[in-house]
Amino acid sequence: MKFWKKFVAICLDFCFCLGVFTLSVKAAGSTFTVIPQASPEQMGSINQGWYLKVQPDHDYQITFQIANFLSSTNVIEVIPVIVQTNSQLQLNLDEPNAQPGPHAQYDFRKLTTGKTLTLQPQQRVTETMNLHVPAAGIRGILMGGLLFRSQTDLQKQKDSLQNQGKNQSAFLSTAAISYGLYLQQSMTKLKVHLNVGAPRLRLQNQQPLLITPVKNLTAYPFSKGRLKLQVTNPKNHALNFTKTMNNIDLAANSQVDWLFPWQKGPLLAGKYYLKYTFTNPRMHYEFKRTLILSDKQVQELNRYLPEKPRDYQVIFIVIAIITVCLLILLTFLVYHYGLWQKRKD
Repeated sequence: MKFWKKFVAICLDFCFCLGVFTLSVKAAGSTFTVIPQASPEQMGSINQGWYLKVQPDHDYQITFQIANFLSSTNVIEVIPVIVQTNSQLQLNLDEPNAQPGPHAQYDFRKLTTGKTLTLQPQQRVTETMNLHVPAAGIRGILMGGLLFRSQTDLQKQKDSLQNQGKNQSAFLSTAAISYGLYLQQSMTKLKVHLNVGAPRLRLQNQQPLLITPVKNLTAYPFSKGRLKLQVTNPKNHALNFTKTMNNIDLAANSQVDWLFPWQKGPLLAGKYYLKYTFTNPRMHYEFKRTLILSDKQVQELNRYLPEKPRDYQVIFIVIAIITVCLLILLTFLVYHYGLWQKRKD
């Protein structure tokens, strides 16, 4: 009994340490770390970033601690960014050049000013940035963020890649950390207006991709959602399939091409009927679209798709038959081995 108590205690300690380590990796870059500091206007936990209740024509202080892990100087950029939706329908804060959505009230980057920090070896400092809310106020939720990027780390990576003769655009992601900075004036929840454009099936890097334009036209995010895609081909039901994605997040005032790898084949020319269903705890949307493929498109795409859809039922039956045959053979051998032993005795 004592052994099992010790074993359980060791397992719990290990899980706790693993959880702390995982959180540390998420919160820290390779050469520095950033810790957001709560302000009086903060709503909820500060761990994932700033979420401020604001008023028109007011200034707010954004405070954070930043620490240098290097034993040398570390130059770190602090860049205001716009939250966008990426091609997998998740929030993205890592693109400084992202453009505001077509119905965005403001460009978040114009409400505050970035800065460059030069940290001495092993130095930890507290920094503050000023953010101004325009007199017109905030409609819905304005979703921005701060991207912290080590220029020192990036330069080392560039030099290393150059020495290895590799493409200098392939930087390591550990050089940057990002935190959301959301502004909300009224606590009223807005009903999100989604739009799904005409789907396309295209070849990218020898992979057929279903490309679907998705827009959130409201100054409010579609959060903790679920997307169900149903594809129907009236000529060949073997090409029908359903794809479900959980925990999707569409940023407020954002537009993106959702990329989904298409793996059913061989394709037939003609019409495919697509049904997109978006749901979350507050909302439910359905969009029906038609995908039309020409003979030329089908011929090109089928070169990279299975010649025949896999029939898993047939595979299962074959495996079951082989298993039964092996069991019969094993029983036969054991039986005859027993008879042989009796005769021998």
